[in-house]
Amino acid sequence: MAPPLLQHIKDQAGRMAYGSYLYNWSLRTDAPTNLLFKPIDQWSGHADKGQALIKGSFELHGEEIRAFGNFWKPDAPHDLWLDYLHKFEWARDLRSLGGDEARFALRAYINEWMKRFSHWDEETWQSARLGKRISIWLALYDFYGESANETFQADILDSITRQARHLYRVMPNHESGLDALEALQGLIYAGLALPGGERWLDYGLEAISYEAEHQILKDGGHISRNPDTLLAAIMIFQDIRAAIVGADYPLPHAIQHALDRALPALRFFRYNDKSLCVFNGAQEGEKPNLERLIIQSGAKGRIPKSLSDSGYERISAGRSLLMVDCGNSPTSPYDKGSHASPAAFELSIGRERVFVSCGTHPNDENWSEMLRGTAAHNTLSLDHRNICEIRKNGHIGRKPKKVTTTRDEMSGGQLLTIKHDGYIPVNGILHQRRFFMDISGNDIRGEEELTAKTGTLTKPVDVCVRFHLHPRVLVSLIRDGEEALLLLPSGAGWRFYHEGAKLSIENSIYLGEGTYPRKTKQLVLSCKMEEAEKVLQWAIQKESI
Repeated sequence: MAPPLLQHIKDQAGRMAYGSYLYNWSLRTDAPTNLLFKPIDQWSGHADKGQALIKGSFELHGEEIRAFGNFWKPDAPHDLWLDYLHKFEWARDLRSLGGDEARFALRAYINEWMKRFSHWDEETWQSARLGKRISIWLALYDFYGESANETFQADILDSITRQARHLYRVMPNHESGLDALEALQGLIYAGLALPGGERWLDYGLEAISYEAEHQILKDGGHISRNPDTLLAAIMIFQDIRAAIVGADYPLPHAIQHALDRALPALRFFRYNDKSLCVFNGAQEGEKPNLERLIIQSGAKGRIPKSLSDSGYERISAGRSLLMVDCGNSPTSPYDKGSHASPAAFELSIGRERVFVSCGTHPNDENWSEMLRGTAAHNTLSLDHRNICEIRKNGHIGRKPKKVTTTRDEMSGGQLLTIKHDGYIPVNGILHQRRFFMDISGNDIRGEEELTAKTGTLTKPVDVCVRFHLHPRVLVSLIRDGEEALLLLPSGAGWRFYHEGAKLSIENSIYLGEGTYPRKTKQLVLSCKMEEAEKVLQWAIQKESI
């Protein structure tokens, strides 16, 4: 990747060139009269949203845009809306609805888009948007294009060809993560489907092979450490594999190997309620696509206990499942959006979530930034600071230099120990956290051990350990506030014990799905560390019936 200043200069020069009449003239070519291959889109849409689209209503996470005027570039847009509108993934909703009315509506939208954005445009021709748009237009062509008149067919094949030519010219660029995968998916689809696209295909397959090896870690997790991003990456790799195999083209080993690693990791992150854990910018995910992937993979056997490269541990016994974040923030650019949450955990009992991370917001930067903080997770904080520094540009600054994990399997249960030095620069204190789960899963214990690295403290330190509850879990203090009773939706009761701190109940929120924060509660252990060492202990045990 080019240095930031050089990349900025290249970007500026590119914008000046791409916007010229000469450049757009150079994209012209003899448009193909037919497609050599039609990829298949295997992901479901929502028929109710398709019905709204027929009526001119675009809906995204509770917000609405009406299809009149230049709605393609809404006033004060955020990137999520531009992605949604110009990647055309909403076309799946019209296909799910089905029927001639839905076909006509999609053709009308595409026609209008082609009239407005026939030439390069900085926002709408951004590489990831362009790549995903090509993919969708080609993969849904059977639905909307086969029955169209010759003029529409000629126009859209010409538009796809010109967009693909531009995409090939700007690759490689500085895209990373899902943006890089979406751009390459479009280039590969165009290479398979359009006459003369062999060079696009060859480049796309070489580049996607590199991204597969780079983005999917050895243990199958995504380099961003975001389970939701892993799901999206797998969907793209699955689509590309299906297209290559369907076109009777040799499948690069790197793509298959990436899927072989990633699909077990996806099962690792899925709870018994069939949704994802909520770590590092993830929400619970769309169950239909998640379930489809699991079924398609045919993955069976034991779910991994550890993802050591990704930095996660999974402890289960009986009906209890403890998921622990044992990793550090990823390197740039993948740290943008990651959370300050080393040693945080989530707990589910059967299909019921008990302790949860607060989640994230898909399109509200204020909410998402706030929920990246340590206080939004089930872990320990000192002096109300974040374990990692979250910079204004969204990237991570200060972070632990070392996070270590030790796991012991014993006859009576499982013990997990995590140590990190994230607070050394600000408090001079090491944090060690231990989790224990007995063989029944009905006795879960934790210990927080704090040690001043120099052997002394210059001043007292505020210590806070938070336990955010899922909104469906009821909680009350008992025994004069010394213990807490948790009541799960199923009626099962669990008791929370502690030693070495004061217990209280405070308000919290949950944004594990959707855009509306759900009110909930959190248990909070608080105390002051006044000596060189401090130990807090807590436990959650199932109530006897």
